[in-house]
Amino acid sequence: MKVIKLPENEYNYIFFKFLKNNKNYKIQQKFVSDHQNFYILEFDDKEADKVRDLCLDEQQINGYDDDYQLTTEGLILESLIDKLFIGK
Repeated sequence: MKVIKLPENEYNYIFFKFLKNNKNYKIQQKFVSDHQNFYILEFDDKEADKVRDLCLDEQQINGYDDDYQLTTEGLILESLIDKLFIGK
């Protein structure tokens, strides 16, 4: 199982972009720390890898500006990609 902690902006992005109609993950808890909402999500390894691949694809399409610098969306995707990595 892959458990990740996401700030609200990353959770909103991943939820509305990839998870809204997907029930293969579980929100373990939502909590507030330093006046910011965080979410703890749990994925099985296969699902985490699948969502990570979707993030990688999206980053290639919408994550860079004309100078190949990461956009705001690209930075969110980069963080999600790192958090969803399943090491062997």
